[in-house]
Amino acid sequence: MRTVRNIYLVIAITLLLTGCQTIKKKDMADTLSRVLHSYELTARWGKLEQVYAFLLPELAKEAKIQEDINNIRVTHYEVVKQPSSVAENNEVIMQNVHIRYIYIDRQVEREMVDNQEWTYNDDRREWRRSNPIPKF
Repeated sequence: MRTVRNIYLVIAITLLLTGCQTIKKKDMADTLSRVLHSYELTARWGKLEQVYAFLLPELAKEAKIQEDINNIRVTHYEVVKQPSSVAENNEVIMQNVHIRYIYIDRQVEREMVDNQEWTYNDDRREWRRSNPIPKF
């Protein structure tokens, strides 16, 4: 009788731990989706210098905002490679974005591919960009 109760206890604990991991993964995915969408909107419609606020704090301290950043307007932002995990624990993801932009004073269009790396901070439950913002 005691053995059966122990087996049920082990099964219950296993199910509970599995459920918690599933909830954590869903929370991470939902948070990532919101952050990537917010980053896209900021790059596309906001002031481009505000994308630096998405950087990891230690990276943001060292980042130099491009001098002519206020002369640049993003005209097209397209995810060409969907976010994919590059770490075992799914706490680092990569995403590739095709960006077209113009220099406002010259009306010259340029394009680039932005290879974005995003890292999850479990304590703060947030995603931050963990590689530098490319120069436009």
